[in-house]
Amino acid sequence: MIIGVLGGPLFGLYSVSHETIEFQQYSGRETGVVIKCYSKRISGSSARYKKVPIVMRPDGDLIYGQVDEIRFFYECEDQINKEVELIYDENNYKRVKINTFLEMWFLPLVLGLVCLILFPSFYFGYKKKLKNVKKA
Repeated sequence: MIIGVLGGPLFGLYSVSHETIEFQQYSGRETGVVIKCYSKRISGSSARYKKVPIVMRPDGDLIYGQVDEIRFFYECEDQINKEVELIYDENNYKRVKINTFLEMWFLPLVLGLVCLILFPSFYFGYKKKLKNVKKA
């Protein structure tokens, strides 16, 4: 259970930050335009959905965002007709990601903060428990 509680956030942090770091190394950059928002169901039978932007590349290809809008702060509809930077692999033109804070850095930062809060609290809680056991 401890491995799952500690390993889950670490695995999540690795999986989302690995892709962000990988895309930062790509040199292909171009500008696209957010043309509309797409409501995507979170799972097949769920009524919940997330709204992600759809960006059109200069050649007409459509790129779908991955991260849900932050309602009341960063709504998807407010981004329509705005230009955004796209990062792509020059060796594989189809490997592309929208270069915005929400798409690139939001999830790694949130999971990093969870790890920074969760791990010290477990450590100090365990240390306090050991101290109480030694007193008894």
